[in-house]
Amino acid sequence: MKTFYASPEKSSEVELKNQQQVVSAEYLLNNTLDSIPIYVFILNKNRQIVFVNSAFRENLSDADLARLLGSRPGEILNCVHSDELEGGCGTSKFCAKCGAVNAILKSQKMKSGIDECRIIQKDGNALDLLVWANQIKIKDESFTLFAVTDTSSQKRRRALERIFFHDVLNTAGSVRGFIDLLKTADPDEVEELLNLAEFSINNLIEEINSQRLLTLAESDELVLSKHKF
Repeated sequence: MKTFYASPEKSSEVELKNQQQVVSAEYLLNNTLDSIPIYVFILNKNRQIVFVNSAFRENLSDADLARLLGSRPGEILNCVHSDELEGGCGTSKFCAKCGAVNAILKSQKMKSGIDECRIIQKDGNALDLLVWANQIKIKDESFTLFAVTDTSSQKRRRALERIFFHDVLNTAGSVRGFIDLLKTADPDEVEELLNLAEFSINNLIEEINSQRLLTLAESDELVLSKHKF
C-alpha cells in the first residue's frame, strides 16, 4: 500500500483479536484507564486501536465498539485526511504535520510524545487536541498508550480574552486621552469632553460585564433570570 508518511501496514483480524484479549486480561490497567475522565486508547504497533476507556465508549453501542476496534485514531475522529489513501490514518502527505501521528511514532521509539493537534473533520468542524503517547509492554508485546483531551474551548476562551483585553486597553486609552485634554481645555469644551469620557467609561463597564457573563457561561456558572417584556 502507498504511503507518504507512516507505515500503512495493518494487523490481521486474528492478530487484532489476540491483542484485544491480551489487553482485556489486564484488569488493573483497564480499571485505571476507565477511571480517567479523558479519552484513552491502547494502540498496537500498527497504530490500531485495541482498547478504549469508558470515557470514550460510554456513548457507543456494542456494534459501534466492534467497528471501532482495529481502526486508527484519525479514522474514529473522522479526520478529513484519514481515508485519502488505502493505508488510512497516518499515510497521507498531510499526516507528516499531524501532532497525533507524530506523538505515536515518537512513543514507538521509547520516548514519551506530547503534541498539539488540529483535526479538520469531514463535516468541516475543527478539533483542537492535546495528545500524549507513551509505549507500554503487555505480555512482552509493545503497545502505545494514547490519551486525547479537547482543548477547543480553552483556545476559544484565550482568543476571546485577547480580544477583550485589546478592547479594554483601547477604551481605557481613550478615557485617559479625554482626561489629559480636560487639563488644558477651554471652559466651553469641558462639557463635551466630559460627555465623551463618560461614554467611553460606560462602554468599558459594558465590556467588562460582557466578559464576566461570558466567563460564567464558559464555566457553566451562568444563572439565567426571567424578565417580562
